[in-house]
Amino acid sequence: MSPPAKGQPLPLAQKVQIFQMMGHRNGIVLSVFFLASQVSAQTNVMDPPPTGAMGMPAQPPIAPQPAMSESPAALGASGPSASPTTAAPASPTAAPPSRPSVPSGSAPSLAGQTATPPGMSPRPAPYSLPWGLRPIIPVTVLRLDTVVASYRVNDSTGVTAAIMPLLGYRFTPNFMGVARWGLIGNSAPDGTSGVSVSNIALGGIWGLKLPASLRLGFFLGATVPIGTGGAKAADPLTAAANSAGLYARSALDNAMFAVNDFTLFPGVDFAYVGHGLTVQVEATLLQLFRVKNEAVQTDAFRTNFTAGLHVGYFATKWLSLSTELRYQRWLSTPDAVAQDESLRDNLSLALGPRFHAPLGRGFLRPGFAYNAGLAGRLSSNSYHMVLIDIPYVM
Repeated sequence: MSPPAKGQPLPLAQKVQIFQMMGHRNGIVLSVFFLASQVSAQTNVMDPPPTGAMGMPAQPPIAPQPAMSESPAALGASGPSASPTTAAPASPTAAPPSRPSVPSGSAPSLAGQTATPPGMSPRPAPYSLPWGLRPIIPVTVLRLDTVVASYRVNDSTGVTAAIMPLLGYRFTPNFMGVARWGLIGNSAPDGTSGVSVSNIALGGIWGLKLPASLRLGFFLGATVPIGTGGAKAADPLTAAANSAGLYARSALDNAMFAVNDFTLFPGVDFAYVGHGLTVQVEATLLQLFRVKNEAVQTDAFRTNFTAGLHVGYFATKWLSLSTELRYQRWLSTPDAVAQDESLRDNLSLALGPRFHAPLGRGFLRPGFAYNAGLAGRLSSNSYHMVLIDIPYVM
């Protein structure tokens, strides 16, 4: 076929011949593309699409749309958020469906035990029980807390022992009631000795679990003023035992030794409990109201404040180490503080190990700590205390 002269249009016969050649070439390309797409979709080999008039390919058939499976086993994934798969056309020679895969959450562990079933709460992080502060997690507990303290007055040494049993009962997951009582024995530096019974303290702890391993606790307590030694003139040795017991307890439990007063004391605790670490802070306001022995105690109202910081860490699942800083301060000015300003506040530091062993339906968590006075009467009288704490937590 000879080309036309320059500037002249192509004859009709040549146009038809060129159009047929182009249509045949395009039909081959489309057929190859269609065959490749069918092979990638794992279908049987299909014939090239038929060509229409003048060698042009006919409209190719519409490929089936991918089907979304709602079964994680069919997807081979852990949930319906996995990518969709293309459903292959049925074939007489198609392989049988594979065995559904097991979701990863229910796979057995290396020890042969199954993992925690979905929906069950994980085991709570271990909590370091404070020495002198309140527990922030409500529990049922029987606790025997004993302190033996030595102190010096005018180069002579005295010894005080204070035994403080405590009963706590968890009424709800967030609330526990507590009852506490004390027995004090004192051997004074001058050789005299006395024994006293403290007030009874009753209260309740409401604990809340916050996000990010944080906890918040609220406390409200009151004393029943049944302690002995309120009339100093009638029983000075018993009164001296009360005073010695107050300092042996780092001045934190002063409401229990104010035997002439009814005391109302609210408090708050805030703690981080996670990854084996416990960091807890506490603050308590104590308002004392005199109810007896007005002739002996001139202060009708007194206001006291205590605070503390506890830091504990689980070295192993059966051993924790902790330290605790305690502070006490009179916000009002009782007559005794007006006469001796060194009685205004006290600061002490305790540290020691605690052990944790399962026993019956609970845990026995005995521990012992050394406590030393850093400021106030606890420092000036060289107080050194050993705390032996035996709680059984259920």
